[in-house]
Amino acid sequence: MSFKLNPIGVHLCAVVSLSNHSSVVIFIILTLANCISRQIPIPTERLIPKVFTSKKLSQKQIPYLLYQPKSYFTNQREELPLVVFLHGRGERGNDLEMLKRQALPKIIAEENTEYPFLMIAPQLPESEEEWYTKDLMTLIEEIESEYSVDEDRIYLTGISLGGNGAWKVATDYPNKFAAVIPISGWGDTSRICRLKNENVWAFHGGKDTLILPERTLEIVERLQYCNSTTWFTIYPNAKHDAWTETYHSEKVINWMLEQRRKKSKEKESNNKKPKHTKSNPLKILVIGDSIGISISWGINEFVQANYHLTMDNFAKVSTGLSYPKFYNWPEKLDEFLEKKKYDLGIVLIGANDPQMMKTDTGGFLFKTDEWRVEYLERIKVIAEKFRKAKMNLYWIELPPMGPAKYQSDTRYINACFKEAADLYQFTFISMTNVLGNEKGEYEKYLPYRGRRTLMRADDDIHLTVVAAKMMVREILTKIFSDYEFPDSE
Repeated sequence: MSFKLNPIGVHLCAVVSLSNHSSVVIFIILTLANCISRQIPIPTERLIPKVFTSKKLSQKQIPYLLYQPKSYFTNQREELPLVVFLHGRGERGNDLEMLKRQALPKIIAEENTEYPFLMIAPQLPESEEEWYTKDLMTLIEEIESEYSVDEDRIYLTGISLGGNGAWKVATDYPNKFAAVIPISGWGDTSRICRLKNENVWAFHGGKDTLILPERTLEIVERLQYCNSTTWFTIYPNAKHDAWTETYHSEKVINWMLEQRRKKSKEKESNNKKPKHTKSNPLKILVIGDSIGISISWGINEFVQANYHLTMDNFAKVSTGLSYPKFYNWPEKLDEFLEKKKYDLGIVLIGANDPQMMKTDTGGFLFKTDEWRVEYLERIKVIAEKFRKAKMNLYWIELPPMGPAKYQSDTRYINACFKEAADLYQFTFISMTNVLGNEKGEYEKYLPYRGRRTLMRADDDIHLTVVAAKMMVREILTKIFSDYEFPDSE
């Protein structure tokens, strides 16, 4: 395997003629001393067994394998990346040779692959059911102090139980690792947005029956709400062993080595966002029609997972802005805002609005200029009520509809929403590319988790649970972009 990387510099020693000048002699002596000190014999063993005692915490002894590339011995001043590899359940024990059975240690031991990084592979005792975090971090700190490690290029990866360990360790120590590569693992979704600054690429086998690929999917999907640098690869025909193909991939290794720990300025920029915690959650109010009701289906999962959100969904079937005598949304909104203070308003309305609007001065037919002006005014009333309450407003685009008439009417209504968003300065969130095909048109079935999945009810208008979750994903992505949810509590 070859890696298309910048070559690591090598300092060569030269033969120098003696001189009568003392300064030159001193220079030669220092140069030769430096060369001699750097000519460390390259070990014949690629993976060196070692034992680390964690003096900071539990006095626990951690056996581990250490890999050093040949370049390290010719230029120890060159800071190298460090890869931390966590093994699976089957490699637990007290024999480090067991680690050479799988994944990176096996490739290094058997295939003589020369990687341009340092690697440590600690071993869990058989009694441990999951990876520890604090002792592991002290080991990493020890390696950083003893070897020439680039602290902005420390990478964490693991397989199976080690994949779970990678999620766990990275979540416990956010902003420590430049990249995290969990393989065939699982994790805790409730704290996963602690990794909002990390580069993550997860892998799983599509035919894994030991740990189902959905275990990785659910955590990746949750992380993608708050972290745009998260990727997931599923090997359709692979079983539990998704690591052999991953670690043999030049693309994956090069991607990993290109990542750098994100600088503090990037982290500080997030601090400018409004912060919400358990004691001060982001309070969301939702209004809309029967499609708006479906917003609850996805966001409620986040409320239950302690993502510091609360939501009151007041959406009501068969309502809209065209016929206030049936249900007057401006009046109802006043009632809601008087009883409770909210931070964010979400509106998903309009499916029932393609009809004549009656006013005190007469009626306006749908799609006429008079109708459009009156409809924009009614949107303005809603937007101003949120603004007066000092709330942000997300107005959600109606998804593509199935019947041809509904599709045409929906496009007209959405055009009004877009125009109003520019006029009255609120956020318009598009759903055309989320719940439509590549052309933004209606599709009853769309890809979801690698399968064509039903998105609409029999009327080709209302959403299935899966479609609602896809819609909510866009909303939550915007929420995590606009707000900060620190995990200090």
